[in-house]
Amino acid sequence: MNVTPEQVKAFWAFMSDKYGTVAKSKIDADEMKVVSQVLGTLGIVDQKAFMSRFVTTIGKTIYIPFTIGEANETWSLWGQIQVCAHEHQHVIQAIQAGEAMFFARYLLDKTYRATYEAEGYRTNMALTCWATKAEPDITPYIKSIKSYGIDQPNVDFFERVLAMSISVIKAGGVPDEA
Repeated sequence: MNVTPEQVKAFWAFMSDKYGTVAKSKIDADEMKVVSQVLGTLGIVDQKAFMSRFVTTIGKTIYIPFTIGEANETWSLWGQIQVCAHEHQHVIQAIQAGEAMFFARYLLDKTYRATYEAEGYRTNMALTCWATKAEPDITPYIKSIKSYGIDQPNVDFFERVLAMSISVIKAGGVPDEA
């Protein structure tokens, strides 16, 4: 996708204003270092990958391993737009479930984690379909979800949810709020 740094910054500003969120540098956040240790201990995600490749949302704070509007080897400008929508879907989920319940489910229940991530990745799919007018390819999302500490039955569930969403997205449907 050909997007400019200004468009990325504007999109993040719009979403942050709409949902009352703030983006913070993940690398500079001591709380994220603690979270990476907990997630690593629980076997959910590799600590180094968590700090450099994953965006993390806690409450209405979105911890990012990049500077908004500056592409790097891991985060393209289009990727920054997609992850903004994805993480704001997690904000919506936390509001709907209640923050404590959302985090307990996400951390302790692989089926909830797969469900929450399926909703987040559907936002990526809808954005990509809108921008390219092409059918969403779920292959990269299936590959990505395997690094979330999810067992094979829940990876299969995740894949089915995304596959069933393709026709809705292709028809112009927007299955998730963000």
